[in-house]
Amino acid sequence: KDINTGELKTEAEMKGIPVFNYHQINVGFENTINKVLNLISSKKWQDEYEGGYFLFLFKSAIQGQIIESAFISCWTIWEHIFAIKNRKWLDNTAIEQMSGDKKIAFILNEYFLKNIDHTARKNIQKINKTRNRLIHFGKKTEQIDYKEMEMFIRLTEQLIAIILELSPSNIFNSFERLDS
Repeated sequence: KDINTGELKTEAEMKGIPVFNYHQINVGFENTINKVLNLISSKKWQDEYEGGYFLFLFKSAIQGQIIESAFISCWTIWEHIFAIKNRKWLDNTAIEQMSGDKKIAFILNEYFLKNIDHTARKNIQKINKTRNRLIHFGKKTEQIDYKEMEMFIRLTEQLIAIILELSPSNIFNSFERLDS
């Protein structure tokens, strides 16, 4: 890339120039950022996700904080996205009264194309119980460990990536841990 004009140089123009003199750019990263920005700026996406407020919630959730706070912030994101996706056929009262585990199961099915079997449903219910305990009593249940809370946070990262049309990594094996 030319330092003065910002234009990319051809291979022929770069011949004979030492590597340390290159002004390198990562075109893949730049293209991906531009793709995401175009996506979230589109009227269709803005309408579908009601302005994308959950992205601000996500920014807050991934800030350095204790796991309990990050977990609750991520739960809020899932609830928010559930409401957005179901507002057409459920009123606010029905959305508020629906159990958290049903909302989580809906999002897993909708975005991750995950069929919820008995084992996964039990794990979702455990996570929901932890959410309720944190909200009402300020501490997690003994039946869930921090790894399960972290799994939910990692699933939230993957959810955001899917919504932004990125290819999320499953490096933390979040799906497999939900099934076990």
